[in-house]
Amino acid sequence: MKIPVSRDLRIDVLRAIAIICIVVAHSMPNTFIFQLRNFDVTLMVFLMGSSFYLSSQKKNLPYREYLIKRFNRLIIPTWKFLILFFGVFFVIALIFHQHYYFGVRNILSSFLIINGIGYVWIMRVFFIIAVFNPLILLISNKVKNNTIYFLLLTVSYIIYAILLYIDRHIHFSGAAQKIFEYYIAEGFGYCLIAALGIRIYHLKKKQLLFFSTIFFVIFSILFVFHKFAPTQLYKYPPTLYYFSYGLFVSYILFYFLSFNLPLKIFSNKFVIYLSKKSLDLYYCHIIPIYIIILFGSKMAIISGSFITRFLFILFIGLFLLYLKEWPARLLNKHRKNFLK
Repeated sequence: MKIPVSRDLRIDVLRAIAIICIVVAHSMPNTFIFQLRNFDVTLMVFLMGSSFYLSSQKKNLPYREYLIKRFNRLIIPTWKFLILFFGVFFVIALIFHQHYYFGVRNILSSFLIINGIGYVWIMRVFFIIAVFNPLILLISNKVKNNTIYFLLLTVSYIIYAILLYIDRHIHFSGAAQKIFEYYIAEGFGYCLIAALGIRIYHLKKKQLLFFSTIFFVIFSILFVFHKFAPTQLYKYPPTLYYFSYGLFVSYILFYFLSFNLPLKIFSNKFVIYLSKKSLDLYYCHIIPIYIIILFGSKMAIISGSFITRFLFILFIGLFLLYLKEWPARLLNKHRKNFLK
């Protein structure tokens, strides 16, 4: 397979699929649908590795400049969103003469991107991956042989599994436990997924199918071993059972979209828009989620079923995204008129 250096439409399509699946997950579907889409975070992280590989072919930023750019792309927008989020619900509480819905501890842990309101934890993971992506790419470039590279990742996962064992049997306490779980264990695990994504362009189509089959077999064995338990139970921190399902789907989707016809069908303007705005949509969809959480009992028509919850969260999220971009579009329109 020829290694491309331009934009890969497969990444756009897969990123759009991932963000829709995340919205599905947060719409509280039934157990079957929830499990079916439980590859989305793994796919997102996998694509972080793939897109980083492509971007590194076009430009090579100094590491410090790269980190600042990633910080401004991931952490600063998260803080901006949280200011808006807590501000919006503060106004809502004033209007309805209610006590504020969030405590100080909840607000602080949200800005530390630990727990808090939930949902924003993934930005912490994304930033940790961004920190280590240049190192992973350096290793990938040094290790030309695919077999050796994947053996290194296998050994790395064994080390990761040992860390998880230590976490379960040697109980840390307080801040040490949070640092270990949130920054070391989760960060290490998801970096391994990004490392697989970085290597994707060194694989031929039949190898994509091979890896998909391998991870399907691993998932099937662990599915029986864990007595058919949902992979979600093994997500925090993520284990091989959780990863294997996500990687099985990620590789098979990448393989499927390597053919021109499916890629042409799915790479339409709306899908490309969802891909480019996936992070912004992720922030925006959190607000309608909390509207349902806080006021769902008073809006039973919306909160009463998965379909209505999904449509509400998606369309309100898209509407908020439109409002967010509206000033920039208006300014751009006036600038074009002025130049004319």
